[in-house]
Amino acid sequence: MIPQSPPPATSPGPTHPKNSFNTFSQIAQHAAAAFVLLVFIGGIILLIHVLISCFRLAWREYAGYLRRFEWFDRAFKALEERKTKKIFKDLPPVVKYKTCEGTVNPCSGCAICLEDFKDGELCQVLPLCDHAFHSGCIRPWLITNQSCPNCRTPIHGQS
Repeated sequence: MIPQSPPPATSPGPTHPKNSFNTFSQIAQHAAAAFVLLVFIGGIILLIHVLISCFRLAWREYAGYLRRFEWFDRAFKALEERKTKKIFKDLPPVVKYKTCEGTVNPCSGCAICLEDFKDGELCQVLPLCDHAFHSGCIRPWLITNQSCPNCRTPIHGQS
């Protein structure tokens, strides 16, 4: 057997300038990467903050618009109700239909629903053209149109 010699002892030896430059270069690269990462994260946070601020501002504007729209909607509904009440006051009176035997009635049925009138049904006869309709059939028409649906004669002699 051959005696083995102990491994050579490694001594820390003198620091070479090349090693210290490599260490400094690596530290600088890591610091630069960390700085870029921080700037990137900061940019994302700033972008999120700006988007949230814009969303809040847009929501306030939209909510204000909705409040104004609701106010106008209520005002328009009130005007429509007044107009409808005025129209209902101006409509021809509601009468009960009654057949008279021995007479010929030219208007024996409602031209809107196409059903014949029965005794006791509520009808409305337009004053200028004498066309008769069921009250429930003619009212929706007269709310939006002030004329007879058959002949287009104005219900009050004005167009």
